[in-house]
Amino acid sequence: VFEDGGDVGDEYNYSYPLRDRIVFSVGLPAVIELVEQGPLRITYKVSQTLPVPQCATPDRQGRSEDLVNLSITSYISLSVGAKRVEIMTEVDNTAQDHRLRVLFPSGIQTDYSYAEGHYDVVKRPIKLPDPNAYPIEKPCPTHPQRAFVDVNDGDNGLAIINQGLPEYEVKDDDCRTIALTLLRGVDAISHSDLLTRPGGNAGWPYSTPGGQCLGKHTFQYAIAPHQGTWQDALMYREAHQHNVPCRVVQTDSHSGELPETLSFVSVSPASFIISAIKKAEAEDALIVRVYNASDQAQSGEIRVCQKIKRAVLTNLNEEPLETIAPNSEFTVTFQTRPWEVKTVQFNF
Repeated sequence: VFEDGGDVGDEYNYSYPLRDRIVFSVGLPAVIELVEQGPLRITYKVSQTLPVPQCATPDRQGRSEDLVNLSITSYISLSVGAKRVEIMTEVDNTAQDHRLRVLFPSGIQTDYSYAEGHYDVVKRPIKLPDPNAYPIEKPCPTHPQRAFVDVNDGDNGLAIINQGLPEYEVKDDDCRTIALTLLRGVDAISHSDLLTRPGGNAGWPYSTPGGQCLGKHTFQYAIAPHQGTWQDALMYREAHQHNVPCRVVQTDSHSGELPETLSFVSVSPASFIISAIKKAEAEDALIVRVYNASDQAQSGEIRVCQKIKRAVLTNLNEEPLETIAPNSEFTVTFQTRPWEVKTVQFNF
């Protein structure tokens, strides 16, 4: 479901107008076409036109009576063996002073959301504190995320994966609806009359016409229902595989020394996530950075495709901390605390 509401906020905070008018795509005509049906993937194209107010009223307290049409086209794909439904949505934004979101009623009974952060998954309560206790800035139902947000009851769950869409909300409703922000159109760095921030300006009150995000936009996201928790479903890997898909390159037929199957760098267990692979700054060596995406201490392993001459644990500045003795020609193992980041330098 697409939801369009007024936004008279600024580049710091969203703020609804006092007389808001929210428009939903439910019940609007849709053109549905099957555009791809091959042995590996099927794709449907769904096109809708969403009539929305053109802009805010001059007093910034409501939305105009004049309407413009938002053209919304979604390509919904399912691949063989996939655990997620992938969606690409194209929007031609012709409106100003509004927020466009896509909604997913989860049906999950839970009091918390779980969203990927920096080297972490953050658990947040869905119910907000009393707004009257916050006179300067009201509690905000939207939160930051990186690649995914998840709701689950321990037995079943729903994750929404995003590519570069850093804002979500889980609504405090019966369906625990996940709202993914596609775009916000605002006209200033800061305003002093926000209902969500009664304390006044948060920055310089300069005009930002480009902040209205007019024109054509393309958004990538995916729906991933699962059993168990986000950890049981390895949602980290599911989300990262969506955002950095396998790139296939066809070559000619030629001889070579590499085996038919090869992974240049691999890690285990499944809760270990590769954060960086790069050349070392100070010498001819390889840096591999991983983190333990788990609330349990873990023994981790990194396997490389060349024989290891030397392996050293370093800090983030690539300064050596201690030498690791490889446990084979191609692997090293080490212990990690929950959510700990480890950087390993390999010399070959």
